[in-house]
Formats: sequence, structure tokens, C-alpha cells
Amino acid sequence: GETEAGLAWDVGVIGYVYPDADDLDFVEIYGGLGYTFDAVTVGGYVYFDPDNETVYFDATAGFAASDVLGFDASVGTYLDGFDEYTNYSIGSTLSTEYVDFDLRFWGSDVDNDPNADERVVLTVSRSL
Repeated sequence: GETEAGLAWDVGVIGYVYPDADDLDFVEIYGGLGYTFDAVTVGGYVYFDPDNETVYFDATAGFAASDVLGFDASVGTYLDGFDEYTNYSIGSTLSTEYVDFDLRFWGSDVDNDPNADERVVLTVSRSL
């Protein structure tokens, strides 16, 4: 939803289900706020996992350079639970008539885990 003043809000529940790995299944409850100042949007989300007693916070900022080109950055961190790490990304999205391109740099402060290494990812998608 969104207030008349332009403050956007979002709440919900996400279920993660991993077939053949029941011990990894969990549910997150989340809430977020965002606001757009002209071409700049800022926002934040808080995710809570009651089963694992974890809290994750994610903050974002974006800039709409045009109707088809945008730039954004995010940083997220576990405030409580798990191994308390921080992850971040910076990227750009280009929307064309047929497909969207997202080029993004991802990273984290996790050491000694190849799954958390810094990387650049290009995503090509199409909405139907």
C-alpha cells in the first residue's frame, strides 16, 4: 500500500520449502517502508524468522535515470541469529520493449565460503 503522502509500505509472509530437506524449511515475516523523492527512492525491510530466531535488515536506494534505465544499491545484515554477516549489491537495470537487463555486483563480508564470493551477475528477463 501507499499513503497519500507517498510513503509506501509492504508486509507479508514468505515460506521457504526445500524438497527432501525438511530441516531447512522455514517461514519469514517481513515489513518494509519506502519513499520516493523525485527520481530517488529509499527503503528498508525487516525480516523475522521465528523458528530460527533470526532478524535480517535490508536497506536500498535507487535512482531512475529515465523511464527505462535505473541504478540502485542495497546493503543487508543479520541483526540477530546465524553468523551475523553483511551483504551488498550495486547495479543497473535497463528495460527494453522485449526484455529487461540487470547487471549487478554482489558481495559480502563472509570469508572462506565460495558461495559468498564477490561476483558480477547479468540477468536477462521477460515479463509475460
